[in-house]
Amino acid sequence: MLAFALSAMASGPVSTLESWRFGEDYIIFVNLKDKGMRVNQGCEDATSSCLVWKMLASVSLQDLDASDLSGGKNIGASLCHKIENAQIVFARNAKGRQATFCAFLDGSMVDSGGLLLAAKMNAAKRGGR
Repeated sequence: MLAFALSAMASGPVSTLESWRFGEDYIIFVNLKDKGMRVNQGCEDATSSCLVWKMLASVSLQDLDASDLSGGKNIGASLCHKIENAQIVFARNAKGRQATFCAFLDGSMVDSGGLLLAAKMNAAKRGGR
């Protein structure tokens, strides 16, 4: 039991808080390291009513066509563009790093990389579709 606890401590926290600036507003995100994505604080629990989790469960690589994959496009942002009533938003953190997030009608958000990861995992579960 002690070995497990030490191992868990050595690997670091499973989630951390991050602040991202959207224009003049700051939003706190939870970096869910075990899931490989950031979601806005208050929506970090997959059992919450936040739309982000419904969208993450249904996003599909099949929604993309060849033009979505060409020219160095942000594939996660392309996926977000395909989701009805979702929009791409740009943010910057305190270190000046820029990122894109997919925002849903209820205000919940996920980073575009997390959206792409969910689409890949969904494809693997569905036999590549």
